Amino acid sequence: MIAKVKARVVGRSVSGEALVSTVPISFLGDVDKETGVIISPENPLKGVSIANRILVVERTRGSTVGIYVLYALAKRGRAPKAIVASKPDPVVIAGSVLCDVTYVYGVPRNVIEKIRCGDLVDVDAERGEVMFWRVER
Repeated sequence: MIAKVKARVVGRSVSGEALVSTVPISFLGDVDKETGVIISPENPLKGVSIANRILVVERTRGSTVGIYVLYALAKRGRAPKAIVASKPDPVVIAGSVLCDVTYVYGVPRNVIEKIRCGDLVDVDAERGEVMFWRVER
């Protein structure tokens, strides 16, 4: 186990593969609304899909219009299972509730920095805990 932390969980318990973005993500302009693929040229994950993964970021950049992108992704089955962040984003939290995408915040930045793409993330909504597991490749 890499870490087990207490955090604020908005939504349900989920588990999945981590997709770690080292730069903040906005659903408006950074993610293709049809496919869920990151399209921002500034993001090292350009070309990678967020669909059915646990998106791990220090923070998101909320936009009221970006919530419509998240909604479109959810309707197409292309939304992430959860968003795990250090800093809360009220706009994205509201959109996550609308789209049934679990939103976790309050994860210490030093923990987020240890997580790699492909690691396993378990979110326990009842306990308000997040566990990160290293997956060796």
